Amino acid sequence: MWKRYLAYLHPSKKLLLSAFGLSVAIELISLAFPVVTQLIFDRVLDTANWPLLHIMMAVILVLICFSTVSTAIRQALIGRIAYIIDHSMLDSFYRHLFRLPYSYFTKRTSGDILTRVYENEKIRRLITDHAIELLLDLLTLLVYGGLMVYYHSGLALISFALMPLYIGLYAYMLPRIRRNLRKQLIAEGETQTQIVEAVHTIATVKGLSMERTVRGKLLNKLSRLLALRLEGNRLEATAKAVSSALRSLSHAALLYSGASYVLEG
Repeated sequence: MWKRYLAYLHPSKKLLLSAFGLSVAIELISLAFPVVTQLIFDRVLDTANWPLLHIMMAVILVLICFSTVSTAIRQALIGRIAYIIDHSMLDSFYRHLFRLPYSYFTKRTSGDILTRVYENEKIRRLITDHAIELLLDLLTLLVYGGLMVYYHSGLALISFALMPLYIGLYAYMLPRIRRNLRKQLIAEGETQTQIVEAVHTIATVKGLSMERTVRGKLLNKLSRLLALRLEGNRLEATAKAVSSALRSLSHAALLYSGASYVLEG
């Protein structure tokens, strides 16, 4: 499945590499800020070195300008990639859809088919936005992790000590989130079907005075969909809350350990 979807990236390979190159540059610029901050604390404050402070601030302003321009160009490239993938993916989807036999359409509702069309956009977002975010996160982990190990291996070990808990958290939550999303897809297809059928047969509905019955059925479908979305929001909120707690614990452990190292000389 992944091989089929990643094939849509081949026409945009150069754009993708350009976006990734800009992302690397932005990450390196972000890495420069804590280094400049360290220089200010170590070499400016103790000696009241005003000229060096002005140089550091000029460097920071240049880095901010470069980072802003690079981020804007990267987002424009990602937007272009998204356009190309959307066009190619929907063309392939419609080509496949209209080649299917008539029996396929008789076994499925119109809402189900419409929902599958909308799901293409989610897959495209996964391929472009989330895939690039994943690469950036891995890059950040490698770059910042390497710098942390260079500065102090003990503090780096404390920072990475909670990684197994993060992995365990998402190994536990992701299957439940995935099942909920699958149920949402089915419920959304049923809701879309109910709306389409009600609109197509509006003359019959009004002729038989069945507005209340049709509205009741639609609200039942909609209530189930909203309940599943609420459950999904709760699962995501739980994952984010526990993740935030683990991050705060990591910060507290770093603060305590760093202070202990300083007190011990």
